[in-house]
Amino acid sequence: MSAKNRLVVSFCCSLLFPFLVSSAPAAKTLVKFDDIREEKIYMQGFTVEKSTEVEIEAVGAKGRSNDYMVATGWIIGADTRELAWALTVDSSRPSRRDHGKREATTKITLSPGDYEAYYYAGEHYYLDIKIRGAGDLFDFLGDLFSGDMSRDWNRLLEEFKMEIKVKNGSKATPNDKKHQLPKGLIEFTEIGDSFYREAGFTLKKPSRLRLYALGEYSESDRVMVDYGWIKNARTRETVWEMDRWNTAHAGGAEKNRVFDDEIELPAGDYLVYYATDDSHSEEKFNATPPYDPYAWGLVLTGAKEGFNRKDFEAFTPREIGTALIKVTKVGDDEYRSQGFTLEREMSLHLYCLGEYGRGDREMVDYGWIEDYKTGRKVWAMTPDNSRHAGGAAKNRVFDGVVELPKGDYVVYYLTDDCHSYEDWNDAPPFNPKSWGITIASLDEKFSKKDFKLFEEEEKEGPYLVQMIRLGDDVKSKERFKLDKVTKLHIYAIGEGDRDEMYDYGWIENAKTKKVVWEMTYRKTDPAGGARKNRMFDDTIMLDKGEYLVYFVTDGSHSFKGWNAARPRDPSHWGITIREAK
Repeated sequence: MSAKNRLVVSFCCSLLFPFLVSSAPAAKTLVKFDDIREEKIYMQGFTVEKSTEVEIEAVGAKGRSNDYMVATGWIIGADTRELAWALTVDSSRPSRRDHGKREATTKITLSPGDYEAYYYAGEHYYLDIKIRGAGDLFDFLGDLFSGDMSRDWNRLLEEFKMEIKVKNGSKATPNDKKHQLPKGLIEFTEIGDSFYREAGFTLKKPSRLRLYALGEYSESDRVMVDYGWIKNARTRETVWEMDRWNTAHAGGAEKNRVFDDEIELPAGDYLVYYATDDSHSEEKFNATPPYDPYAWGLVLTGAKEGFNRKDFEAFTPREIGTALIKVTKVGDDEYRSQGFTLEREMSLHLYCLGEYGRGDREMVDYGWIEDYKTGRKVWAMTPDNSRHAGGAAKNRVFDGVVELPKGDYVVYYLTDDCHSYEDWNDAPPFNPKSWGITIASLDEKFSKKDFKLFEEEEKEGPYLVQMIRLGDDVKSKERFKLDKVTKLHIYAIGEGDRDEMYDYGWIENAKTKKVVWEMTYRKTDPAGGARKNRMFDDTIMLDKGEYLVYFVTDGSHSFKGWNAARPRDPSHWGITIREAK
């Protein structure tokens, strides 16, 4: 082509270019998030009237040692709450300049409906440093104290964004709708830290229910720490509970979990619960939130099939404050007891919060009930009959029904020297004010005449001798008389080893001063806790006559102060003698 012809073509193109550009369909911005601030959830709703292709441009970041996104954007359906798109490692490409920075430019087609777009960036330490050795540790500390990590993150914040565009003329527009949470028969949503709530409902017929619940799983403790559950109000049996295995990843941080499914329940009365620990909730997420952050909590609705609204009725649960016995808000090193009489057989609801000692491999804060006349335990809180109570993994709760016949009983509650009400050394349970034991009646025919309280000191004891809860440097003595040959039950707890006993008891004939029974190491069994805790729990035969009972303790390790792990039944440190039945 000659120079003259090239000049003509160039001139013509320059004249046609504005018309070519103006004829191309221009794009309009539907959603735009920029100027991102740490730990703030950005949200914008928009409506699509017919199937529309949208263009998404997003910049975020992932952790340095895994694929966990610490700055990300996403889109969910407002009605379905289902994910439409998210900025993930798989949907993005790495930046050449910044380690961890991710970029995405893509197009997706959205069906008609309402949508919600979100963006979130955590704090700079969410970059997830992995320390493999001393070199990594010193590098991390150097970056931390020099401020390099913070400066790098602040620079990235200026680049984080998400923009959603559609072609001009598309039937898609922004809307001012707030997050459209599911409407339910029972709703616990937009809840914060340290939340604990219950609601009751009755099903007149077997029914299918849908549960939509988001919560948090602690990988270190291997328990759910924000979650919901349902109990049968009559039997206290747990009929449904969020756990690691029936939930799915909810988006964002790996610990975010979601249950979105149907369950079937028979006719009956039920209690639904939801509880959170002291961090990571809609109030303030300490890591990337789930894709449906404002639905953190639980929504119960009827299923599309197998449910009739007429068969569902809500009720307000009876407050546990109406209990028959309430031993709660128990502190460190406390020992409490309360006697009670049942004038007839009764179903009792026991709610007991306590602590499991992993080192001791047994309960260290716990309750139990004894038959007053025989001293036999009729119920005790154990690791096996209790479940996680929220917060630290060691928090345990028994929430069940116990059938007791007519008789006299004593309920006990005992704590060790740490982790109790208002002095927690780890995350508290969901219902901290109930730390202790509460007893209520589930009997619809209950009458105040059926239940009475008594103090042990006011009631004549069903034993010949009782010297218990003994401290250091004690030498106790009591006398008893037998009118005939009698079979006696001796229950004694003390301290000793193979060489000698240090806290122990014996029985002498008051007339001859002869020792007729003695608590020795060989005659005793382990009493739980430290190896030196020893227990005698057996019967002996004694002739008619008068006897003296002694129990002595040395200068350490007793009911008033343990220098090693206490026994399973510390309140009976000492000796109790009854006539055997």
